[in-house]
Amino acid sequence: MCYYCHVKIAFAPIYPDELQISVPRIQALVNSYCERKRTGIIRLGYPSKKYLQLLFKRGELLNTYVVSQEAHEPLRAGQWVKWTESAGDAYTKVVPLSTFGLFVSKLLIVSAGEKTVDISQSAQLPEYIASLDKKAEPSLIQVNWDHAMGGILFPGSQSDAYSIFLSQETAMDEAGVHKNFSVWNESHCTVATIAPDPSIDAWKEYYLRSSFSEICRLMLSRFEVMTGRALVDSLVRLVSVCAARNK
Repeated sequence: MCYYCHVKIAFAPIYPDELQISVPRIQALVNSYCERKRTGIIRLGYPSKKYLQLLFKRGELLNTYVVSQEAHEPLRAGQWVKWTESAGDAYTKVVPLSTFGLFVSKLLIVSAGEKTVDISQSAQLPEYIASLDKKAEPSLIQVNWDHAMGGILFPGSQSDAYSIFLSQETAMDEAGVHKNFSVWNESHCTVATIAPDPSIDAWKEYYLRSSFSEICRLMLSRFEVMTGRALVDSLVRLVSVCAARNK
């Protein structure tokens, strides 16, 4: 049996293979994740139906959220240690992600679904996804099955979607819509559709990323016309090195 909350809580499923681990082991896991410079989420689940989500980018703990059915609460830096000490043993899931997959996950965690639909036939889900993929405006969905969950970001404006899929055996993210959204062997699912909320910091970051990307695309296209492809590639490498040095 998969113990699962059917409201929209990202990365909430507690799977049968998960064991409760002690607070010292949780802290050791976090330390190891930092030392190995991992990117992803450590999700701690509790009998109270609260979930602690720790978001890491290349070993740096970027954000920590306490998530429940009612709301999500960001914790200040270091506050998670006292929170775990008082909460006790937790079911623990490690979700490795790419850096952009981590960002999409953050949008799922901090956003509230405005529209929720139940889909009882597996063929209906690809149709619903296709309808959102054609829209010009950005949107985000979270799909909850009994034994899996997933999220898809639709950027709009003819850009490619980006998907995340999590089950007991699988944790992945990739550009496009992953095939599991079509072939997953559970017919019933709940889909929460999320509209961008510019008042939320994560969505502000999304629009800044999109604007910056479009500005760079236009500038580099113009630069290529003026100088040729070789200089564009050299400039991109220099910018990438500078960005990496400054994190």
